[in-house]
Amino acid sequence: MDERVRVLVVVLGAAALFLGGDARHAAAADPPAMPAFKVTSPAGATIASADLSAFDRWLLVYVTPGSRASESLVESLREWKTDDLIERTVILVGGEREQAVAMMKTLLIGDLVAVRWYTDKDRGAWKALALKGVPTLIGVQDARKHWSISGSLNNGTQLESVVRDWVEIRRR
Repeated sequence: MDERVRVLVVVLGAAALFLGGDARHAAAADPPAMPAFKVTSPAGATIASADLSAFDRWLLVYVTPGSRASESLVESLREWKTDDLIERTVILVGGEREQAVAMMKTLLIGDLVAVRWYTDKDRGAWKALALKGVPTLIGVQDARKHWSISGSLNNGTQLESVVRDWVEIRRR
């Protein structure tokens, strides 16, 4: 793990505690591999977890319909949108497909319609990722879970900084 990622992981752990969330793997020397699971695309195709993103570094967001905290997080993503955020974010929606479609149709408007999202109808991803609450954000790099934050996230400005720092590409 390079030094920038190490520093980010420490900052994320501190931010999660400050924000009232739950930091997982914040100090992991060897981050765990992303587990195998399957989800469903909006069109009904089955997608393996290994195929969720073509990027080496990306953000996985798990939300559920009916969760105000989940809705608030997706609304915040809309406000924070950048090309890198849109390209490098994958949203998993736990629950029935119809509810997931209705939620995403309401929340993914404007430029955010380009965000990839999938339904976790049987909660296989939830179980495989060992999630404890929603919303959950997971920083994935090289098919490994480098950090995660879950629960009610109270400080949007700090969370925005963490999310942007993880997904944005440094252009030189």
